[in-house]
Amino acid sequence: AILITGQHHSRELITSSMVLFSVLKMLHGGIVHEDPYYSRLLASTKFYVIPTVNVDGLVYIENEFVHNGTVPEKRTNLNIRRAECKGNVDGGVDLNRNYEFGFTQGAADVECEGYTFH
Repeated sequence: AILITGQHHSRELITSSMVLFSVLKMLHGGIVHEDPYYSRLLASTKFYVIPTVNVDGLVYIENEFVHNGTVPEKRTNLNIRRAECKGNVDGGVDLNRNYEFGFTQGAADVECEGYTFH
């Protein structure tokens, strides 16, 4: 099986489009054009596709754009884990820096906006 994911960071809007483009390219190649490579890939592999991992972050970005015409520099979701991070644009969980590897060791950054904060 292959897992295809996009938009771990709120502001990475293009990544969800790239996930969908990749899926459409495989389907188009394998089904419409009957390309042997894509046909074999589609017949022999199960795909799990999640275009947007950070759904609440996407909603935040969309709302900010609709109401203010700007795309904020937010990479985290909206799950505020520490009181001192509340109100900080990057106060939340940085999803692609919070997988199981090394998580119990704690954050390298203590600042909410640090790139290794979790």
